[in-house]
Amino acid sequence: MSLMFTALLLGGGCVTTRQTPEEIRMEEQRRQAMQLRERERKEAEARREIQLSVEDADAQIQELRGELQRIHKETERERTRDLQRLESRISALEVSLKRLDEQRQKDREEIVNVLTNRISEVMRQQQATARPVARGETHVVAAGETLSAIAAAWEVSTQAIIRANNLRNADVLRVGQTLVIPQ
Repeated sequence: MSLMFTALLLGGGCVTTRQTPEEIRMEEQRRQAMQLRERERKEAEARREIQLSVEDADAQIQELRGELQRIHKETERERTRDLQRLESRISALEVSLKRLDEQRQKDREEIVNVLTNRISEVMRQQQATARPVARGETHVVAAGETLSAIAAAWEVSTQAIIRANNLRNADVLRVGQTLVIPQ
């Protein structure tokens, strides 16, 4: 057969051979076995890569844990220093606050004394200059009423109503305001 194969190769002709079903089945099993071996090789390679990645990740995790512990220790030292500084500042502020409260109490007492004296003085002045309130009837101001209209209705002067009620501004009357009308 090798002679024929050689002749065909030299002659450049094509030879087609027929395979038996058994040969086809065997060829298919060989091809599947090769694919299976190739898949297993790739899976083994992928497992090795994953294992290396896991080992690398474990090493990084260990490194990060060490860094985290270092940061925790450093942060704790800083917190302790900050806490001590804050406690010192709080103590100083408490002393200042106590002094300010004492001064505020003294100021409050002084203001009360000054105001009490001033109110007493104003009351004495008002009693000395107070005019007796005119006796007479009363009038409740309605909407739209003016002092001159009220005076005309009661047949008194606007000046008499102003004096009897100690009005500072005769042009400003409030609805519902009660005025004493002198006789």
